[in-house]
Amino acid sequence: MANIITARELIERKTEFSKRKEEVFSLDVDGVGVFKFKTPSKKLIEDAKQIDEKRDLGDEYIISETMVEPDISSKEVLEAFNVATKIEVVQEIFLAGTISVLSRKIVDKAGYDEQVIKEIDTLKN
Repeated sequence: MANIITARELIERKTEFSKRKEEVFSLDVDGVGVFKFKTPSKKLIEDAKQIDEKRDLGDEYIISETMVEPDISSKEVLEAFNVATKIEVVQEIFLAGTISVLSRKIVDKAGYDEQVIKEIDTLKN
């Protein structure tokens, strides 16, 4: 049975909680390769929702703004793909379905995955 976390434990783990928000992680995209991403902030996810409502590019935005490696904003990459923006690079690299799945995986790293929380039926003191 899980114990309720105490205020002292929260304080002791403060640094740990902060580090989770700055995590860099790698995802292997089938047929493309391994990419590094940073955990998206709440603001970035909110911005993506607004962009999605206006231009249906929210998933591409999340991917382009969280990708750490490779640097798809480099002049060299933009010129090689003959595009002007990181979002267009994302559209060139990934299939439409992959963009959707990849964006969800990235957002899940920010704690939006329902599996990160489990209900405890009864807590005993």
